[in-house]
Amino acid sequence: MAEPMSDQPEPRARVRLVDVAKRAGVSIAVASTILNNRAASTIRASAETADRVRDAARELGYSPNPVAQRLARGRNQILGVFTFEPIFPLAQQNFYHPFLIGIEQEAEDLSYDLLLFTSARSDPGRRQRQIFRGGVNRLALADGSILLGREEDRSEVIRLMEQRYPFVYLGRRVIDGVAVPYVGADYVSATAQVVEHLAALGHRSFLYVGSLGDHEANLDRRLGYARALAALGLPDDPARQRRIQPDEISGDQLGAWLGTGITAFVVEDDMVATRLLEVASAKGLDVPLDMSVALLGDALEHVEADVPWTMFRIPREAMGRQAVRMLASVLAARPSGPGSDGASGSGTAQSEASRQVVLGCTLVPGGTAGPVPARAGTR
Repeated sequence: MAEPMSDQPEPRARVRLVDVAKRAGVSIAVASTILNNRAASTIRASAETADRVRDAARELGYSPNPVAQRLARGRNQILGVFTFEPIFPLAQQNFYHPFLIGIEQEAEDLSYDLLLFTSARSDPGRRQRQIFRGGVNRLALADGSILLGREEDRSEVIRLMEQRYPFVYLGRRVIDGVAVPYVGADYVSATAQVVEHLAALGHRSFLYVGSLGDHEANLDRRLGYARALAALGLPDDPARQRRIQPDEISGDQLGAWLGTGITAFVVEDDMVATRLLEVASAKGLDVPLDMSVALLGDALEHVEADVPWTMFRIPREAMGRQAVRMLASVLAARPSGPGSDGASGSGTAQSEASRQVVLGCTLVPGGTAGPVPARAGTR
């Protein structure tokens, strides 16, 4: 009995580059050069030959294999995003969310795909995720990567530099002996602007309330504060600086501070700033009529959104975009294709200044800072 005829068409065999080359009467190398737009190739073809190859490809329905094209260039056209701790945000108010928005937008504009490295820590005793596992650089799946996170393993960052793997850190990083490529925020100038704003309102008696960390971002803020006081001719009194946890602030503690003549609080941490407002309200004090509070950064995930903070805004989206542009520039300067020596942006392709960039922040006068209280002069 004859087999019933199927209504389904026979699957069409994939047209190969060799088929195009044969139809056009050229070598595979010439066809590949023309169809992949390899302007820098040593193979040259006339305009007539190029038209013949393209016509053959169109007639046969040839579609280049994107994976093969990337491998031929020696790159995947993929940028990695790696964090040393689990910080990928689910909410827009998360500190890191705008960074990733900027990274995604710029990567799309530059025709890069993104690969997020989110696997769990291999060693339960470690706080950080690891880049190197079993001696292998996991980031090598991507052409280059952007690193984030406050709890980085600096030995792994140094190892990336030694391997000449191209990366950019989001946030200023200082490691002795190596010039880490980064895009950061200019916390020094931004903090100075906040102090100058308070001084313009008449304040001369400040309390600097810092967090317990000595991260670069904290150190930059403290440097900006010291510079602003020096510019104003005011002493940088260690007694007028505290490093404190939010729950250490009590009504009695706030009263004691105000009793020494302090009129303005310059605060590193948004949770500490929020606690100050809560304690002041519980004591019947009005902010800013009775005291001023300025936050050294954005108020995001930890605070009430309706508080009109006096603060500076960190250009997170712009930093994400700049990091992608910097990394793409490094990759563009690298040799590519088979036989590439893998020189990275941590080599000599760019000057150190171009690989370490800080972007300016924006002062937001807000409503938590006002003129010096009239009664302050009687203390």
